[in-house]
Amino acid sequence: MKLKYLTLFGIALILTAVITQPHTAAAPPQPKITDLELTGIDFANGAGDGYQIAPEGLTLADTAVLATYISPIQQAPFAYNALVPQWTASLPDGASIGLMIRTAKTTDNWSEWYDIQRQPDWEEAGSPERVGELIAVPAVDVTHTYYQVLITLSQYQGLTPPTLRKLTLTFIDSTDGPTLAEALAQQQALDAQNANLTGGQTLNNPKPTVIGRDVWCIYADCIYSGASYQPVTHLIVHHTVSNNNNTDWMANVRAIWQFHTYTRGWGDIGYNYLVDPGGVLYEGHAGGDDVVGTHASDANSGTMALAFLGDFRAFTPPQPMLDAAVDLFAWKAEQKGINPYEAGNELPYVSWGLPYLMGHRDVYGGSQTTCPGGEAYALLPYLRTQVANRLGIANDYIVVDELSNALTLSNANWYETPGNCGANGHAFYTFSTTNPDPNVSTNWGEWRPDIPADGLYEISAYAPYCDTGKAETLGANYTIYHANGTSNVIVNQQANVGLWSSLGVYYLNAGTNLTLRLSDLTTTDNGRGVWFDDIRFKPLDSLPGAAVNNMAPVDGARFNSYTVSFNWDFNYPAVVANTTFQAATDPDFNNIIYSQFFTGAVTDHSAVFAADVTDAYWRVLVELVQGGTAVSTPTRFSIDTTPPTANVHTIGQLPNGAFVVAWSSSSEGANGSAVAYNVDYKGDGDADWTPWLVNTPVTAATFVPADGRTYSFRAQGIDALGNTEPAADIAEMNTGQAILLDNAIMLPIIQR
Repeated sequence: MKLKYLTLFGIALILTAVITQPHTAAAPPQPKITDLELTGIDFANGAGDGYQIAPEGLTLADTAVLATYISPIQQAPFAYNALVPQWTASLPDGASIGLMIRTAKTTDNWSEWYDIQRQPDWEEAGSPERVGELIAVPAVDVTHTYYQVLITLSQYQGLTPPTLRKLTLTFIDSTDGPTLAEALAQQQALDAQNANLTGGQTLNNPKPTVIGRDVWCIYADCIYSGASYQPVTHLIVHHTVSNNNNTDWMANVRAIWQFHTYTRGWGDIGYNYLVDPGGVLYEGHAGGDDVVGTHASDANSGTMALAFLGDFRAFTPPQPMLDAAVDLFAWKAEQKGINPYEAGNELPYVSWGLPYLMGHRDVYGGSQTTCPGGEAYALLPYLRTQVANRLGIANDYIVVDELSNALTLSNANWYETPGNCGANGHAFYTFSTTNPDPNVSTNWGEWRPDIPADGLYEISAYAPYCDTGKAETLGANYTIYHANGTSNVIVNQQANVGLWSSLGVYYLNAGTNLTLRLSDLTTTDNGRGVWFDDIRFKPLDSLPGAAVNNMAPVDGARFNSYTVSFNWDFNYPAVVANTTFQAATDPDFNNIIYSQFFTGAVTDHSAVFAADVTDAYWRVLVELVQGGTAVSTPTRFSIDTTPPTANVHTIGQLPNGAFVVAWSSSSEGANGSAVAYNVDYKGDGDADWTPWLVNTPVTAATFVPADGRTYSFRAQGIDALGNTEPAADIAEMNTGQAILLDNAIMLPIIQR
């Protein structure tokens, strides 16, 4: 049996005795924490039946399938107020190990036997060591001195037996420090010195009274300088899985701090805040806003963790605890603009969406922990509503749970979520297929919620983040049957996992007009998860944004054809009854030059205009199903079919007999002078013109004749839109008109 004492920040030192020497008033008390390790022969003095002690640990006897081991009554290394068990075991399939512990101040007054459950939130990732729940000594006893351990082992006949390789008991005495009344008085005096300002903003929900670290954390290592920071976007509820006895909760917080700091090596308590059953709040990890704690793996950054002190798997959090949680969350939600009803994917190291106010189990999709316990988790909707009420946020959505009568599922094989994950702790799912054979594509569901009144509604569907071992579909095909017909919306549930996906805005009639259908049939993938969870619909007084958007042509586009193709899109095509395309010569559309009406939600049109327009504007008007109209923002365009006019204006003859030919242009259209030219030549006696330069940007070139004939030239201008001047029928100049050039005369200074 080995004793391990931890007394320095982040370092485990093996000592021969517990540090209990007195300290002066100026020196902070030393933490009192030690690990007692039991392996192999350390179990020899116990009693029971069906077990044996092997070098590797405590295991079943050769022929036994069930064993019970009870340790002798043991005296702890010192009087303690908290005890945390940890163990390492070999646990093959079909085998189990149970652990129970009881504690006592004297050997004639024992506590109940605590059935120890795992506390995975306090375990190190990848470590084989398991951590159990913290046992807190009742406040009336202050500390206990004795303990006893009861271990059960079982296996199915003929299988490999389990082995308890090591049992570690961490004893903590955290009873030093102020009383709760003293701490509250001290904190209230500190708070009175500060205004309720956060980030320069006066809040309607100021930070509630929180016992700060400098009040409850009395040890030298409480001064922690290794914090990092990330703006908070999400709020997480935990529970500490410690017993719910009438304990000294502030001492309990110090005990958790010691265990997290020294045994876990986290340097500090993991949670950002803690709250006791009486509603007293305690500042946790490093203190301060936006501090990154150690409580949710990749979701540490960007989250604020509030730990409910106690075990809430089967015990309902008391009202003072819930009220304090609402106070704290309302302060942070107002400070950071968090809507507790919604979900988002802003966390820097988490790729999926998560509810903005969630339980710890939601972070892992229900696969790694049941935290914050079933009773606390069931109260998350209550917490969201209370926080939203404090912020004046109305939940305008009507949520339809998949367990309600509004959802009809096909008679097929359905899976239900692990770990009680889902929008309200549950969801159905199946796996996608691209095979339309009704013997293969068998899973479908239809939601038919009651619609309270005629009107516009935005409809959304939720795809929860739940760890099923497979990815989600890329093409969940929702069919919406609404007042204006039928619409199909494809949702990439993989990209939107953990988030609400909008299915659009629709006009619905009162009653059961809406039918929303989803099946396992996709065009994208096979064997991926398809989620059938909550849907919600929100009544709207008007459309939430533009109903129609001009797409092409863009502002300032120019064309050299009277036929122009236009296209636009609708944010909410299901509410469009009729569409009208218009073009005008002014942005107010007082002078309309083109108009075309369409029935339904048409999104493109090829218009044929009668003449050039220097500045024109186009827009789309829509008549809405529910009445009224919507108009797109006018977009400017122009049509110019008039080419530039070009001519050869100068020919000069060089001393060597070559000719320098120059040309230029003017413009009749809106696109300016020519940007390119075609230049042709023709010799005396030639019937046809010969291309010399094609689509050239230059305005002068040297022509070397092949003989002594006279050569004529003509030029065509080409503007920026490609409008090309018709070729002249007659020559514009010829070499007989050339100016003799010498070295002192250069083109284009000399022009004809």
